[in-house]
Amino acid sequence: MAINTKVASAPDLPSPASVLLVVNDARRADTILSGLPSNADVIRIDASFDGAVVGDDDEFDAISKASADIVIVDCGNPSVNAMDRLGEALAICPRPIVMFVEDDDEALAREAVRIGVSEYVVRGLAQERVQPLVKIAIERFRLVQSLHDEVRQLKADLEARKVIERAKGVLMARRGFAEAEAFDAMRRLAMQQGKPLRDVAAYVLVIANTLDDGKSDSLELMRDLATGQDKSVVEIANDIVAVSVLLGEGDERRD
Repeated sequence: MAINTKVASAPDLPSPASVLLVVNDARRADTILSGLPSNADVIRIDASFDGAVVGDDDEFDAISKASADIVIVDCGNPSVNAMDRLGEALAICPRPIVMFVEDDDEALAREAVRIGVSEYVVRGLAQERVQPLVKIAIERFRLVQSLHDEVRQLKADLEARKVIERAKGVLMARRGFAEAEAFDAMRRLAMQQGKPLRDVAAYVLVIANTLDDGKSDSLELMRDLATGQDKSVVEIANDIVAVSVLLGEGDERRD
């Protein structure tokens, strides 16, 4: 059952503004609540962690849909399956997670890390520790998210570079461009259309592959691409014309 409450003790903490508190023991829940800041808006969900799953489907839905800045979980001695189920519910909206447990179990600790727990506390629940642990969880979550963002950006940059290199090869083969000339042609088109260079390069590859399959009719080509990209023919018509020029299928090459 979900309960909304305002905490009336402990000094203010700038963040989080709201807390999802998932507990299965009323006494321990009171300890956590007394350690939270007075401005915390708490959504409390009482759930069981001792079986193979976390509570019932209603509790699972409540956990997954609750809107809060941080999650605090006090789950006693959960099973690995229960932790996995909890992770599924919390993964829908990643947030800093503080978890209190009573069992010093290596498998549970590994599962906690896997599901994204920021601060895993074994037999350490005390009112005066709640806010410091929350602060640490928030900073650790921000650091991890920043690292994930950097990795995602690096992967995206690497993929973009591969697409651009392949598109340069297409233009070099079809138009006899030098490598630098092929790159400059796509770069100019990207600037003219206000699109990322990677998108223009991908468009070159799509059209070149389509033309190689014998679909040289302009209207048919536009219909195929519109269907594949979930766009209207009108929305992509200008892109088709511009890239067709690059590939030598439209106007003659312009310096």
